[in-house]
Amino acid sequence: MVLVVDDETALHPIYRRVVEASGAKPVLASSCAEAEDLLPAGPFACALLDKNLPDGSGIVLGRTIVARFPETAVLLITGYATLDSVEEAIESGVFDYLVKPFDLELLRQSLTAALTWAASDGPKPRRSLRARRPLG
Repeated sequence: MVLVVDDETALHPIYRRVVEASGAKPVLASSCAEAEDLLPAGPFACALLDKNLPDGSGIVLGRTIVARFPETAVLLITGYATLDSVEEAIESGVFDYLVKPFDLELLRQSLTAALTWAASDGPKPRRSLRARRPLG
């Protein structure tokens, strides 16, 4: 399962298609509160989180998910990237950081890498994160 949390509900059908095409089941939410209510349904192989949600931070939510499910790969997406937020994301254990608007192929690649990482056996060191578009 892939938990997708984005308050831009118009994007939910796109996320659904991309996640289903990867062979995973999407679980959609539009706020931190909704996502936290869905956590008992986990563990999730991946969580795709918007950084700025109406009721909180996707980075903080990502920390909560990683603490509860260490084998979940968290992908953070944002339309408001800053160097500080990238550093905060790295410190919180985020697997990848995508800047909106992102190319769907880039989302597919990142999701595939995250799902592969989550499904791998043995120790899972967090990979080195890099923002996937220039910050500015």
